[in-house]
Amino acid sequence: MPAARNDTTHAPSSSCRRGRRAKRPTARQGSTWLCLLVGLAILAVTAADASAEPLCTNTWIGGAEGNWQEAANWSAGHAPTSTDVACIGTGKKVNAWGEANHAGVLEVAGTLQITGTSLEVSNTLEPSTVAHLETSGGVLTGAANVNVTDPSRATAARLR
Repeated sequence: MPAARNDTTHAPSSSCRRGRRAKRPTARQGSTWLCLLVGLAILAVTAADASAEPLCTNTWIGGAEGNWQEAANWSAGHAPTSTDVACIGTGKKVNAWGEANHAGVLEVAGTLQITGTSLEVSNTLEPSTVAHLETSGGVLTGAANVNVTDPSRATAARLR
């Protein structure tokens, strides 16, 4: 018995058949694509320029005033480390004192007080913001950019 042949041939689609050309886009279709590409380019540039605030990884949950080093005052259950985005809300005053303190990024809408110690801010990729800064024998240090939004309220600030 001869072997069955399973030859299948596919006819080319109508736009690919020899001697036929695919239709060119009309002027209107071309301008639609151009508008779409320009719109996407503008959106990409706008998104790249927008500076979103970093997400808080350790948020102050203590009272209106309190100690930076006290673990119970922070949402992560520990004082901020050099990898944390430390966030302090409006109307809060947090005092960093005693031992050396750290944060990767600061987002302080309230008051940050540094007394007799240092607070090192280490993340150079994200700028930090501090609304009100007070120092008394303390130093705000580190490689990061820190913007004090109300410099008229900065008292005896020492930065390194």
